[in-house]
Amino acid sequence: MKNSKLLIIIFTLLASSCSPSSTKQVDDRLTLAKLGEVSFHTELQQLYIDDEDVENVPSQANGLTELSIPDPIKLTRESSEEIKNYVVKISESEKFKTYDEYEVSGKEELELYNLKVGTKYYWTVQEKDNELTSSVATFRTSDDGIRNLYIDKVTNSRDIGGKHTKTGGIVKQGNIFRTANADNISQKGIEQFKELGIKTEIDLRDSNSRKVSPLGQDINYFAYQMYYNDYSNYLERNCEAVRRTIQEFAYEENYPIFYHCRIGTDRTGIITYLLLGLFGVDEEDIYRDYLFSNFGVIEDVRTLHGSGVNNVQLYYEAINAFPGSTLQEHVYNFLLSIGVSSFDLDEIIRINVSEKEKIKVLENKRALFVNGNKFAHSESVTSNIYNGLTYYPLSEKLNEFVSIDIESSKACDADIYVYLYSNNLTFKASSAYSLKLNETELEVSNKTFQDLHCRSTAGIYVAAKFAEAKLPQGNSKITLTNISSTENSTGKGGNIAGIIVIPKTESNLKTN
Repeated sequence: MKNSKLLIIIFTLLASSCSPSSTKQVDDRLTLAKLGEVSFHTELQQLYIDDEDVENVPSQANGLTELSIPDPIKLTRESSEEIKNYVVKISESEKFKTYDEYEVSGKEELELYNLKVGTKYYWTVQEKDNELTSSVATFRTSDDGIRNLYIDKVTNSRDIGGKHTKTGGIVKQGNIFRTANADNISQKGIEQFKELGIKTEIDLRDSNSRKVSPLGQDINYFAYQMYYNDYSNYLERNCEAVRRTIQEFAYEENYPIFYHCRIGTDRTGIITYLLLGLFGVDEEDIYRDYLFSNFGVIEDVRTLHGSGVNNVQLYYEAINAFPGSTLQEHVYNFLLSIGVSSFDLDEIIRINVSEKEKIKVLENKRALFVNGNKFAHSESVTSNIYNGLTYYPLSEKLNEFVSIDIESSKACDADIYVYLYSNNLTFKASSAYSLKLNETELEVSNKTFQDLHCRSTAGIYVAAKFAEAKLPQGNSKITLTNISSTENSTGKGGNIAGIIVIPKTESNLKTN
């Protein structure tokens, strides 16, 4: 594949001892030198990246000044002899199976932006309109784990790839990009996005009138509103939007993807936390990626321990409340609990993580999410569809129920969550529903739906922990029944879209 660009910018040739890339005649004037390892981070960016204290963001990076753009990698010609027109080919392949091609006219230097981190590049130079060429040179970009980008008129832009996982893999670069909104992007910025091969934009803003991407009609555009004004339960307030957003990453045809909110920091940060956590990236690297937003124009400083949405600990605690021994397992179970299937989660990992060995997340301890379209139910209940979810309003008549049949490979302890939104936040779950495992009555949570973070706003579904159970080996039936009385008509039940069973001890679960 060849990507041709006309660059009226700086070009410099440096010398090399690599073998020629072709049988074309080598021009001594184009002798190149090996660069060794290079970095595109600015001095201030590198100061933060090298600091062992992830929270020690330089005071200059205060969210008010554009400091997120990388430095260019410069290639320089040492010969004083004037040669006006060059073609530069740059590839990650020694044999140049694919390459980017740059035409340089009338300048002595070439500035390269948006290279990958930790990557060896091969490059060669040919004088335009003749067969004279250079030998092949190499350089390698430093492995610093933050691939910040220059996208003209779009601040806070970077690839979330390039980070190492705890199991020895690497998150692939060139697949997933986080940015601020691109409403004011320039034509140059659009071309820079096109060079990255962008196919999909996911817009997370809660107030947005766009119908198509500013990059053009040929870009897949998804708008999944994440609400920004509920600081106390920021992640849980947005479970539905999170579910729909994460599911887009399971479709390989969507890649490369960029996603954003308004300034690309808080709502964008939640999605990034979940993705990098799912990939098995260390928490410190996830936090550093989040705090790097301070180098962009984000209007205010972000920390890990601020207030409201500027408090990563709020969703850290919410996610870590789910079973698992690692962040990856906590995230995996959390995403299962809000309706993302294990198949989709496995696909997202497969597409985005390079591993020497197959990733095994939660092997023999995976949550089972049963969607509403698989429920057995009482005859009086009618299903509805909302945003692709099948749900049942268990609020019309006493003793209405839904049930699921499951099979456990061995006896195990488990948590049972119900994916729902409530009709009355002050009503207690134990006053609205009964829950049975086979013929055994389980103790339903005595918390109010407010405390369980369920919402009365239509379409805002949340997975609430209802009970703990001891599953027997073999087949079981779980039945959820509306027990609210006519005297409590304002608090009668809610709208049920799923039941999640999360084993806390080893067992394989499946739906019968």
